[in-house]
Amino acid sequence: MKLFGRFKSKRRSKVAKVPAIEYDKEAQAKLAVPLGKRELIPNIGMYIAEVLKENGITMQFGVGGGHIWQIRDEISRIGIKTITFGHEQNSVYAAEAYSQATQRPAVAYGTVGPGAANSFSAIHQAYTSDTPIVFYAGGHEFEHDNMQNTLQESYAAEFFRARGVCKDARGILYLEQAKQAFTMAFKESMNAPS
Repeated sequence: MKLFGRFKSKRRSKVAKVPAIEYDKEAQAKLAVPLGKRELIPNIGMYIAEVLKENGITMQFGVGGGHIWQIRDEISRIGIKTITFGHEQNSVYAAEAYSQATQRPAVAYGTVGPGAANSFSAIHQAYTSDTPIVFYAGGHEFEHDNMQNTLQESYAAEFFRARGVCKDARGILYLEQAKQAFTMAFKESMNAPS
């Protein structure tokens, strides 16, 4: 008797792998209600997913949270695997190991506030070992800056800007900044530390 494992049914469902409609222009043209009428299209997750794909990322490591679900969803839809951990520090250590084994940049993430704080020492470890990691964390809406009226108000970019913690840290305030910021992050991650 197995205590752990999957229950195997005699019937097997056949699920066709269909590309996400957000990336399929022909499928979008056939919709009765165009994308963007019901949901926020484009969204920041789409831009981040595109940059990750362009940089050859096949998996990311982290702990999800409400502030980054949209980003995680888009990354998953474009075909990048997500390895979920119970603690952000462990996810950054796993990304560091993956990066060192593959000799390519790795991606780690955490949610706003405690998620970013939990990853702090692991990011510093990756920085001191010159391991290329791109880390992203959620944040609150900039309209709520210094108002103490939002859940887990966080300034992760300022937190990580401390000298000697990482190569670069930046906040993204507007959707249009996402692709450029992530492209720059990948380039910077591959540069030697200064």
